[in-house]
Amino acid sequence: MLQGCKLKVTSLIFISILVFSCQTYTKESQEVLDSRDELRGLRSYVYEDWIEADQLFDRYFDEYTKDLPNSKYFPVWFNSIGEKMNGVIFTPQVQTKGTVLFIHGYAGNSRGLRYIGNRLLKDGYVIAALTLPGHGLAGGDRGDIDNFDDYAVVVSDFIKILTDKGLKPDFAVGHSTGGSSLIIYNQKYGWEFKKVILIAPLIHSSYWYTSKITRFITRPFIKKLDTRWTGPLAVSTFPMHWFDELTKWNKKLENYNKMDDEIIVLQGDKDRIVSWRYNIKFIKELYNKSEVLIYKDGTHTLFLDEEWDGINVINKAFNFYY
Repeated sequence: MLQGCKLKVTSLIFISILVFSCQTYTKESQEVLDSRDELRGLRSYVYEDWIEADQLFDRYFDEYTKDLPNSKYFPVWFNSIGEKMNGVIFTPQVQTKGTVLFIHGYAGNSRGLRYIGNRLLKDGYVIAALTLPGHGLAGGDRGDIDNFDDYAVVVSDFIKILTDKGLKPDFAVGHSTGGSSLIIYNQKYGWEFKKVILIAPLIHSSYWYTSKITRFITRPFIKKLDTRWTGPLAVSTFPMHWFDELTKWNKKLENYNKMDDEIIVLQGDKDRIVSWRYNIKFIKELYNKSEVLIYKDGTHTLFLDEEWDGINVINKAFNFYY
């Protein structure tokens, strides 16, 4: 029985090597590059007067302000980790109740939180959506990071700037790698949020140990994989170096301090992107005041893509309407 299991694992690794070795990745088209540059052309730096988004951005972000004619949003840029970082600030049409920090997941962008954002804007909250380095319109190597600690540096710089502008975040929502960023930020700087919500947070990715073995064997000849995602906000290739940094960060986690901060973790039980059972166990040990809500048949992005789920989950988590 044991030999049979070993044979299956060995076969899986061998097949993975063959598939990955033969796979090529598609270079971004000039049209995509031009579209991204055009979107980056509307630059307003955080410390200056902000320029309201025009129709170029409506294609990606207008669902945030759907049915909210007096709401506005502003793409802003700031300097961090030696790059031009990006965020989008959404302001409500009614008096604000506070600011919510949004951080998307790996290979995603702030558009994914649009359903949740629309409901919060209707309730009078400002939304400060941070773009991770190498994603969306932010600078940095596409889809990559030099060190996972850099995520926390960017979060910290964004929060400092928001605070200077009178928009200090009261709440924070992080999906997947965005959740990882908040955990790192908490360890390095602490936080003063009233509530923190982690949606399907990343600690281990799925098939963690098999992935590590495969990566070890293929390291010399596989640098990138094709994600098959296209568009100016998309991450079209997956740099294997990012997985190396994820592995290094997991070693640092062994030395993380136990925290008393209260957090809420939202997790679908059909998540195939992260090793969610391990991740939940780890987070509950790290945060002894954490509350975990498991959603039956929930996928990694269920809360972001399905309007009714996104609203119900955030309503419950923030306790806004209960």
